[in-house]
Amino acid sequence: MYDPSVLKEFAARMYSRAAVVVLTWTFIGILIGLVGGLVLGAPIVAALDNAKRVDKDAALIVVLVVGAIGGGLGFAIGSEKAFWMRLEAQKVLCMLQTEVNTRKPRTLKPPTPTEQPPATEGPDEPVV
Repeated sequence: MYDPSVLKEFAARMYSRAAVVVLTWTFIGILIGLVGGLVLGAPIVAALDNAKRVDKDAALIVVLVVGAIGGGLGFAIGSEKAFWMRLEAQKVLCMLQTEVNTRKPRTLKPPTPTEQPPATEGPDEPVV
């Protein structure tokens, strides 16, 4: 049986999930970026140490820069996924509104005795 409240609930859930998915992907991107920064930062510090130009903050800078890049990429991915979730919710709400606009009333008012049926054009007597 058709229940419009289910569609409204689905759309509301999609909107709330869309907000969470941006934060989740941003966090994942930061974590991956920080791990990637650690992986990239260690060889850079080792190379600088061998060249006797050691800057202990170089590894930290690499970790933070790659972490920020990862966070930006995660935000971009999350924003795109959230957009598609909001679009899906809008499609459902549009279908719901179409149903409301095209649905026939459940009860039709019976004609009152004073109303005349619509006049038909043509001969008054049936043709045999």
